[in-house]
Amino acid sequence: MCAVPAADFSCQPPIGCLLASGSDDQHMMLWDPFRHKKLLSMHTGHTANIFSVKFLPHTGDRILITGAADAKVHVHDVNSKETLHVFSEHTNRVKRVATAPMWPNTFWSAAEDGLIRQYDLRESSTHSDVLVDLTEYCGQLVEAKCVSISPQDNNCLAVGASGPFVRLYDIRMIHSHRKNLQQTQSGLHTFCSRQRPIPEGAAQYYVAGHLPVKLPDYNNRLRVLVATYVTFSPDGTELLVNMGGEQVSLVMLVFLCHFRNVFSTKVFHL
Repeated sequence: MCAVPAADFSCQPPIGCLLASGSDDQHMMLWDPFRHKKLLSMHTGHTANIFSVKFLPHTGDRILITGAADAKVHVHDVNSKETLHVFSEHTNRVKRVATAPMWPNTFWSAAEDGLIRQYDLRESSTHSDVLVDLTEYCGQLVEAKCVSISPQDNNCLAVGASGPFVRLYDIRMIHSHRKNLQQTQSGLHTFCSRQRPIPEGAAQYYVAGHLPVKLPDYNNRLRVLVATYVTFSPDGTELLVNMGGEQVSLVMLVFLCHFRNVFSTKVFHL
């Protein structure tokens, strides 16, 4: 039997509720979860395990995105059972894909090459931009594991990666900063400039209070802390974080992506 590591759920009138799943056999399936009925099965064109599948908003549940261990991101039309776009710019496994409720043409991916990439289907069907390069700050061995967009503020992006920190970015601030850089670099076009690619104030870091004290012990035992899953609550005021081999944390956020925030935490044991 194949493992099913990827799933996404959508309820859109008048279509109803659909469940999408992606599995180790590189197939994606659509289900009617309440009638326990399989509606569609298609091969995604990936050559390795699928780790993430997402419905693209405002497409009538017709367009789905998959990310896989072959380091590729694919965009599919489930009505025609075709793969429309293939993005091959990551150099390591793609662990998570994220979408934003208000942005029907834009999505993001997190991969083990340490990059968070942003895609805009209006601009390119083969090229994406590096939004965050974690290797700039954490070294070449850092791996991005998960990414999520706040449903209330689609400019607020959470990233989980190697290490105990969860990073929160203001997408609007990053784009504005890079646009200003381009305008001042006399004709040199670089989306991700090596000079301050993330502006001051565009990122915040969260770490559960008990983890810094425990880090020396983890290092002595050659254990690595990794944030394997992050997701926002529907109202965007809370962030749920799964720290692999550790605990599940609930972060309460206030004015997060204006970064005038105060945030507190509740930590729950698995």
